[in-house]
Amino acid sequence: MNFEVRDTGIGIPHQQQQEIFQALVQGDSSITRRYGGTGLGLTISSALVQLMGGQIHVISEVGKGSVFYFELDFEVAQLQGDKHAVAALPADQNEPDLQPLIILLVEDNPMNQMLAVKILQNDGHTVDVANNGLEALQKAEQRDYDLVLMDLQMPVMDGLEARRRIRESEQQTGKHLPVIAMTAHALPEVKDSCIEAGMDDSIAEPVRRSDLFAVLTLTADRFKLRHDA
Repeated sequence: MNFEVRDTGIGIPHQQQQEIFQALVQGDSSITRRYGGTGLGLTISSALVQLMGGQIHVISEVGKGSVFYFELDFEVAQLQGDKHAVAALPADQNEPDLQPLIILLVEDNPMNQMLAVKILQNDGHTVDVANNGLEALQKAEQRDYDLVLMDLQMPVMDGLEARRRIRESEQQTGKHLPVIAMTAHALPEVKDSCIEAGMDDSIAEPVRRSDLFAVLTLTADRFKLRHDA
């Protein structure tokens, strides 16, 4: 199903059309003074669309207005009982079974945190959040996780350094904690570089549920992860 919202506002310069989806960013720094607003509306809208498996886009021309659009896939509804009562089929009815996992999410971006946590919790997983690599190491010492979703670029300690220290500790314990890199790029060469750096897999951000489900399923099968809820 296609959704489209048009306005006849001031428009957005081409070079700023991707930046406006970032938190606290507006197309014109004078907008807040002239019209109000916090610069969070499009960020929240984009996150909500991504939660439903879509991606929001914009077409805009300065002085003429903007068009925001996205596409979502929905299951065909079926009638149950009362002919006026329509119930949607579960979106994951044809997906392979994935047992609930205990996951450590290492991410410093609040919006990316919110999106990933919502998707994971909706699928029944337990999620702890660390804001940087150092926090991740501390949490990993306190709890046995099934796997780690690790952002690469973070303050204090980045994802690659955290991964290196996790691997060092594993030389003593003999265990292996799967680490999945989260990157801003979906290019094959980026995925290859993550694997070469010692990650077990990678996924592009902002995450989509279908991609996240796929990488978790592959990782669970590969490392025999079947954690009881």
